[in-house]
Amino acid sequence: TNRPVNLVEEGIDVALRVRSSIEDSSLIARPLADSPLTLYGAPRLLQRRGVPKHPLDLIDFPHLSLHYTSGRYVYQLNAEDGDQLSITFHPRLVTDDMIVLREAAIQGEGIVALPNYLCADAVSAGELQQVLPHWRLPVGIMHLVYPHRRGLLPAVRVLIDYLVEHIPVI
Repeated sequence: TNRPVNLVEEGIDVALRVRSSIEDSSLIARPLADSPLTLYGAPRLLQRRGVPKHPLDLIDFPHLSLHYTSGRYVYQLNAEDGDQLSITFHPRLVTDDMIVLREAAIQGEGIVALPNYLCADAVSAGELQQVLPHWRLPVGIMHLVYPHRRGLLPAVRVLIDYLVEHIPVI
């Protein structure tokens, strides 16, 4: 799930979270990898509407987004030369499911900001392409989060060790 969970109250052994930091100091948070976001669009959408050359060009496009409780939908973009821009958009599709967003983007429904690891295969297959590749979105850090070290079930320890070894760095 993409919703915030309380590991202790909900009896969850391990969570993967992408944040710049973990707010709850009672949790063990083990950083695994950077998790950069990139703007993606289907080639047919970009052929039909034109390829954005500048972030302000995004205003004329349909957008897809994860649900944010703030209700604010903004791309915070940083250029290679240090310029920064905030682009407010109004998504036509909002969901907590990143797979749904990726598939909607592949179908040409809009521009979407998603983690690189989730879109790498679609980019390789020519189903998606990066939009504004010289502009970057903030990079989150993927953390393994769990309530405590003491009393970890052996299966949970094995899962943690496996994830540490196999999480892709893209």
